[in-house]
Amino acid sequence: MSVDSSDRPLRLEIDDFIQDVELANLYFLALEAFMSKGVAENPFSYYEISGIHGQPWRAWDRVTSASFGPAPGRTNPRSGYCSHGSVIFPTWHRVYLAQFEQALYLHAADIAPRLRAQAALDRFRIPYFDPFLPRQKTTNGDVYIYGVPIIFTLPQVQVRRPEDPSRWVPMANPFYQFDFPADGPVRPTILN
Repeated sequence: MSVDSSDRPLRLEIDDFIQDVELANLYFLALEAFMSKGVAENPFSYYEISGIHGQPWRAWDRVTSASFGPAPGRTNPRSGYCSHGSVIFPTWHRVYLAQFEQALYLHAADIAPRLRAQAALDRFRIPYFDPFLPRQKTTNGDVYIYGVPIIFTLPQVQVRRPEDPSRWVPMANPFYQFDFPADGPVRPTILN
């Protein structure tokens, strides 16, 4: 992908994104690879990059200027770096998502040649979720049901793996959950 913005593919809403089978397959495999990297001093692991936004509420890549934990005047003692509730939130969040997308893209770029999915890699962007998009229409007139996209509620998805791209096989849905690594500072039982 070049620096020219006209070469960048459009970001798709999650329901439309899932309809692109080749792209969704590559995305699931890339996200699985991204999420499986260990914590051990890797600032570009899924765990650490996601931690910039929320848990484990600690300094990222040894940047110690951020303060974590209870502090006078702070409304949320576990706010991390994210600037929710601030006028700079949209700007901050766009840069954060660009970092997340770049790290995820590197995993997709590693997988795509083995899957013969260069066309999907050329369209690769993280999808967005529009909470105001009707998910389904009821049979009784013009009443719509809004809510979480169904892909977020499925514990498993079907993918084609590079080892045998002719077969669909089940895999844990990376949109469904993330298990905190045993070598990280957040124990899974804390969240239950």
